Amino acid sequence: MKRSLLKKSLSLAMISVLAGSLVTTSLPTAFAAPREKTTFVTTEGLKSITRLLKDSKADPKVNSVPSQAHVAEDINTTSSEEMKVIVQLSGQPAAVGQYAAKLGYKLLAAEASEITVQSEQDAFVSSARTSSIPFTIERSFNTVLNGLEVTIRADLIPQLAKLPGVKSIHKNVIYYPIEEHDSFLAAVDSPNFDTVPLEQIGVLKAWERGLTGEGLKVGVIDTGVDYLHPDLAGAYKDGGYDAINQDDDPYEDLPMNDYEGSHHGTHVSGTIVGTASNPTSDRVQKGIAYKAKLYAYKVLGPDGGTSAQVIDGIEHAVEDKMDVINLSLGSDLEKDPDSPDAVAVNNAVLAGVVAVVANGNAGTGAHYYYSMGSPASSQLAISVGAATSDGNRVTGSVYSAVSSDVYGEAPLLGSDVNMSLMSWTTGQEKFNEMFGADPIQGVYVGLGADSDYDDLSSDFLADKIVFISRGLLTFDEKVKLAAKHGAKAAVIFNGNSKDIVGSTVPDLSEVIPSRDGPIGPVGFLGDGYDYIPTFDMPGKMGRALARELTAHPDLKLKFTIKNDFHTYFVAGDRMADFSSRGPNSDGNYGIKPDLSAPGVQIFSSVPAFGKVNPDASYDKAYARLSGTSMAAPHVAGLALLLKQAHPEWTPFDIRAALANTADEIRNEDGTLYDVYSQGAGRVNVMNAIDTHAILESLDEITIYDNKMNPTVIPSQATSVSFGKLSPGAEAVKKPLRVKNVSSTPVTYKTQVVMHSSVTSEPNNPVPTPDSSAILMGLEGLEANKITLEAGAQFDFNLSGKAIPNAPAGVYEGEVLLESEGIPSLHLPFVIHVGDQSDGNEFMIQNMKLSSAAVSKDAPIDITAMLPTKEINHLYAALYDMNNEMVGTVAEIFDLDEEKDVLKPLPTNIIIPEFDGSYAIGIDEFTSNKVTAYLPEGRYKMVLIGSVYNENYELVDQTATFKTFYMNSEVVGDAPNPPTPNDPDDPYHPPVSGPGPVTPSGAAYNKEVVASVLTAGQTSVSIASLTSLVGTQLSVSITDAELQKALEQEKQTSIALTIGAASDNANAAQLKVTAAQAKMLKEAGLKGSIVFIWNDASIALPLSVLEELPTAADLVITIKKDESSKSEFTKQMKEASILGTPYLFEASSLKLGAAEPIKLKADQVVTRSFLIEKGMDAKTAGALYLENGHVYPVPAKVTPASDGASIVTIRRPGFSTYAAAVRKGTFTDIDTSWARDKIQSLADKFLLNGTSDHMYSPKVNVTRAQFASMLVRALGLQVQSEASPFRDVMSSDWFANDVTTAFKAGLVTGVEADQFQPNETITRQDLTVMLARAIKLIGLQTPKQSGNSAYADAPQFSSYAQESIQAVTDLGLMEGFETDGKLYFGSADATTREAAAKVLQMLLQASGRM
Repeated sequence: MKRSLLKKSLSLAMISVLAGSLVTTSLPTAFAAPREKTTFVTTEGLKSITRLLKDSKADPKVNSVPSQAHVAEDINTTSSEEMKVIVQLSGQPAAVGQYAAKLGYKLLAAEASEITVQSEQDAFVSSARTSSIPFTIERSFNTVLNGLEVTIRADLIPQLAKLPGVKSIHKNVIYYPIEEHDSFLAAVDSPNFDTVPLEQIGVLKAWERGLTGEGLKVGVIDTGVDYLHPDLAGAYKDGGYDAINQDDDPYEDLPMNDYEGSHHGTHVSGTIVGTASNPTSDRVQKGIAYKAKLYAYKVLGPDGGTSAQVIDGIEHAVEDKMDVINLSLGSDLEKDPDSPDAVAVNNAVLAGVVAVVANGNAGTGAHYYYSMGSPASSQLAISVGAATSDGNRVTGSVYSAVSSDVYGEAPLLGSDVNMSLMSWTTGQEKFNEMFGADPIQGVYVGLGADSDYDDLSSDFLADKIVFISRGLLTFDEKVKLAAKHGAKAAVIFNGNSKDIVGSTVPDLSEVIPSRDGPIGPVGFLGDGYDYIPTFDMPGKMGRALARELTAHPDLKLKFTIKNDFHTYFVAGDRMADFSSRGPNSDGNYGIKPDLSAPGVQIFSSVPAFGKVNPDASYDKAYARLSGTSMAAPHVAGLALLLKQAHPEWTPFDIRAALANTADEIRNEDGTLYDVYSQGAGRVNVMNAIDTHAILESLDEITIYDNKMNPTVIPSQATSVSFGKLSPGAEAVKKPLRVKNVSSTPVTYKTQVVMHSSVTSEPNNPVPTPDSSAILMGLEGLEANKITLEAGAQFDFNLSGKAIPNAPAGVYEGEVLLESEGIPSLHLPFVIHVGDQSDGNEFMIQNMKLSSAAVSKDAPIDITAMLPTKEINHLYAALYDMNNEMVGTVAEIFDLDEEKDVLKPLPTNIIIPEFDGSYAIGIDEFTSNKVTAYLPEGRYKMVLIGSVYNENYELVDQTATFKTFYMNSEVVGDAPNPPTPNDPDDPYHPPVSGPGPVTPSGAAYNKEVVASVLTAGQTSVSIASLTSLVGTQLSVSITDAELQKALEQEKQTSIALTIGAASDNANAAQLKVTAAQAKMLKEAGLKGSIVFIWNDASIALPLSVLEELPTAADLVITIKKDESSKSEFTKQMKEASILGTPYLFEASSLKLGAAEPIKLKADQVVTRSFLIEKGMDAKTAGALYLENGHVYPVPAKVTPASDGASIVTIRRPGFSTYAAAVRKGTFTDIDTSWARDKIQSLADKFLLNGTSDHMYSPKVNVTRAQFASMLVRALGLQVQSEASPFRDVMSSDWFANDVTTAFKAGLVTGVEADQFQPNETITRQDLTVMLARAIKLIGLQTPKQSGNSAYADAPQFSSYAQESIQAVTDLGLMEGFETDGKLYFGSADATTREAAAKVLQMLLQASGRM
């Protein structure tokens, strides 16, 4: 049947397949709907082929707590049934703004105000009502996700998706707690509570310091909590939320029928905040931060939890101002670092919350590396792997025999072997006394499932040992079921299960690879109140016994316990085999997990459900569980201790302190675990508490908006990935920063340490490549040392290069900072070399889209590699953000008709020219394809590869995803626009949004436009197309309008002016397409592009287009930035902000990646904005916020009509700008001849005094001081690179200013590598700097008249003769008369009052004041 279906689909597809062609876009008619219902094939056909993508719900019979996500049933958009979905809107959520503002990313910060979010949600609801789309709002999110959960009829979802501002519609993904039972534990406990994992990570010493988490709040986002548990009742303060039932009672799920209730959240909570208060139990649970307050957010129910519920829990936790949140949950299938859940976690961190996430338990699955999922993929969270702890194991001899009951008859099969105990009952550990010397009857119960005990009473089993095969159930379940049915003990033999005629039975094959020996550490459970003694039997031996019992049911099985039990020590700090490995699926081989913590057989609290049973006993309400779910709360607890010790630390500081000071761990052979297994290492809280500094990577990470436009921020990560390097290529530099977080100076010795030998995949080990093939170095240091004053920070670079012919492979190492007497800091890095360094065996690799944005007139190519040469059938399908299939793009195969088999596909696959169209079926009457275009929104392109054998039976299947954004050109039922190829009627779509719109009732300010034009410049207006999406106005121009402007006068400087206005927008974005940028370049014009929106404008010199990458768009943004006021006044406490600050940005956009435009020092951008009337702006200056720092900048303030003022700023850079005033008086300038100039510059923030009220006008100025004054006066972009001068230290206050002046060509130094920063600057040296500044800003000087006017001209140094004349001719400096002669005094010192006068005149002459 499978063969006929596929054959039929192939024969149909071949209708459109030419000889040698491998691409078609048809669907199989084998899945055609009945003719009376429709005339074409629906998308249901492919759903049978792509079932792999839907099969993500873990079977509870296979894993006690599933760790993979459950994808909901297919949405049938023809159905009238209601369903719940998450509607995500385009704006950023509120939490994003808090951190983005600090970094100076004001566009991102302003989008994130709650007012903006609410406005967008209101607009969405209003739009839906206007469109008559009925739905019910279940809940709304604004903190970490901008969206709503709504109930809507399935057939209305396509209409909902078309509404303006909708980012995506997600079905609720099911999440599960991450827990692993089949693992091993540390059995050494204290008499009262388990101290082993606590000692392992330094908790007991932290307690001695008085660190207990007191005064802090932790949110456990999980299954809820049994807050009546005596060890938790004192910590829980009626805080939290139940997102499952939408109430304020986050209790665990109660037992009912065959469901034993939930327990996971209670166990996690105990690890963090257990108070060891149970008065009736001899075992209690004491958490790491046992005085912290517990808030529980129930997001997981009996069937897991949806993404809406997980996001809801995160939202409530952020709103409740948690200090730390713990998410021991996730989906191994979803690996996208930009999934909605990972985005919500990111935004919680940006709101100031430490987010700790379990890394997953898929390390023993099909893929060892790349096994981690989401939300552990969050790039801002702390992702945690699981490590073992020290412990003891118990072993003893057991004689096993199968024989008859006939007295004296020899056993048919018998073996004497030493077996390890897998489990035992808590508190019952006198093993040599509990079994006696006589043989004990064994009872074979197959796989040990509940049904295998149907005919066996507990009385019968009370003195017997059950004999169980491995397979189907977890070891934990097998042992608990044996105890439940009354067995005295159990023996589990190694093996597997198999399916026979619809039932699952033990596989008793004589040989099963890797299952013939004992089960080993993976089966170790340790003690538990509901466990019985269980022995680990070698598989080959056990299966032989089971075969005899099966073949001869009359025979008896007997075990003789030799009572020679003894214990042996097993060292911990081994990575658990189940712990998911990295790298992160971020496209750069990012290192995950971030760090590791104890997560194997962790003892903690579990529910007794006192809420429904007042007589419930909590005496034995404890259990051991394993998983990264158990590791994560250890780190959450440590984060609380660190927050208590260092309340000023940010989430990034805490992550860095824990990772920098973690202990690197090794396997049993002494080999260092690779970074994708352990991250930075196993946490050590005392090192983190005592560290004097933290070390972070400033590598940039990208956050995408709804249209796949990126925002780039520094990662502040605790590791560095260089991505993939080619042998012999140029070195790659990665920025690092070390920050002194202590109150004392510190000096570190620095080095780069390569890891010469690390672990690899256990089942396919590969040697670590020779690290000598990699050249690593630290740049910007002196003598490999870093000295930091208290609170100071230092930036430097880590460079990496693969030598020519470097072997392919994965190289790793660490940057190590050491200082005697304090914890060392280390930051791991990884480098992939060569195309074969991915280290995965995925059948589809390197899937790429030529652009992340698609439209009808901007198609993209889809490429991928099939390196294993197994795949013989490939679909390219479109899925929405719920993993619901929309349609197909291509079907690729190569049929050998002579042999009637599918041939393997070529290694390199390309699907060209995808323009958003897709096949939805085939017209049964015409056999023509039926196609449609995607509506605007975000989608996944999915390549589904299949392997069919010669009988057309499916052997294997895989899939890989890429996300893109479809830019639509029409709304609703609007007719299709003319094609771009029609010269008579060209169509030019807007940049974004639902379609061309002309906002009414608004006009831009022409006075503000005029303020950015230069003298003699001709202004040419270009008509614009605008579209309002949410609160942003998107602006574009047509090729025809641009060409019309270019045909005007070309001999003079031209200002191409593009204006737009809207009363409803708080931002505007102009997009000049790559084709239009090329037109401008080829026109060879001089001048600028002027973009004006409402009361703000920016003039960008046309010369920047030469720096624009080929085929890149130019994007210019203006945005009101009200939220930045607080940062301006925080850093400039004496400033009073006038009006609203504005953000001005310009970026290149290519292949979905945006890069800020980099300006040269002489490429001055002019921007202006209006200050409303009623504000006294006569003495106003300006400030700008860049990279988290506030700087002054010269500004020209001119009056506008109606009493308003226009602020105009000219500098080579983009930032957020604010007009501001400050009132201050220097008491020592009244007698200075430069008093007015000093006061004017001070009012504008351009000069500071030597103290609050002293300027010291007669004090001489140093070379460094004047260089700093000049950089500030010109508004140059501050450079943080290493200084080119040996005598300028990175810790010097002027270091960045001197470097900036050097880069701009203002200074060169007195020698090749010396600047003499603290030497007084002479008048002639000052003229040299001034002359270079004059040239830089293009200030025209009168014709030189020679130096004969100065009597001391012969004493001028040769290098200063021209500069002295230039500043004299401009009137910036003048000489002094003595005995009737004019002298310049070239060697005289420059005073502070003289420097003020020079700067003020320079700024006035250049129009900057």
